[in-house]
Amino acid sequence: MKHELINVIIAGFPNKLATSVATTCKQRGFNVARFGASMKDFNKDSIEVPDLGKLRLYKFGDSKLKDQLKAEVDESKRESRFPIVADVSNLPENVELYNECNVPFVMQSADHKTRIQSNEKAKQLAVISEDFNKYAVAFDAIMREWGRRFPGLFRGFDVVGDGLNASRHLSHSFNDLLDKEFHKNADKQKPPASYVEGMSHQEFAFKDGKGSTTFSFKRSAGPEDFAEGMADAIQFLAKQAELDLPARVYSMVDVARRAPLMML
Repeated sequence: MKHELINVIIAGFPNKLATSVATTCKQRGFNVARFGASMKDFNKDSIEVPDLGKLRLYKFGDSKLKDQLKAEVDESKRESRFPIVADVSNLPENVELYNECNVPFVMQSADHKTRIQSNEKAKQLAVISEDFNKYAVAFDAIMREWGRRFPGLFRGFDVVGDGLNASRHLSHSFNDLLDKEFHKNADKQKPPASYVEGMSHQEFAFKDGKGSTTFSFKRSAGPEDFAEGMADAIQFLAKQAELDLPARVYSMVDVARRAPLMML
């Protein structure tokens, strides 16, 4: 599908991730709708976005947003374009909104189970993921497989590190390897001084009780990586729609598998 036929509606302003996603989509050559969705406590009716200018905003929960979404979806279909919502709000109820408006979506979600169940009832195309950085998601998948294949391997090891924004998948992997709860320790860590909204920073060291064996790794990712991943997910769903494949909920692991091919 030609990039200019992809019509993206951004949801979640004034979150800086929403701005990053909007700018990235514009740079990819996607069409970005001249309106977006904002959080209920945001009191402005418009926002200035780099490379796009001023976007009209409608608040989540406002009937005007639903009307505007339906109108945009109908117009896109009349013009043979692919309408899709890019949502960074982490609001579970938005799944029902997009289902009612019959619009595909990509959505950040820290608790995806409820959203997937709600979405499957309407059978919309969607990518739902806790993280949209495809490199981080692929790494987490590798760690998850490691934990499943070698449960309790690091039993008796201590973990030292900063787990800011550590994904649930990564935490569960560590639970399996350590044979004990890990995520609570990560939650106690404070953000580094360089932290900005949308940043993911993780630094861990596994040390055995004797101190003779240590495994460590560190990774950081900024909001730009998140935005690029969400743009990849949008392009991925547009391809599924173009191939007329059955509607379903995908994960970023699915997108990461296909990302190299999408660049060809």
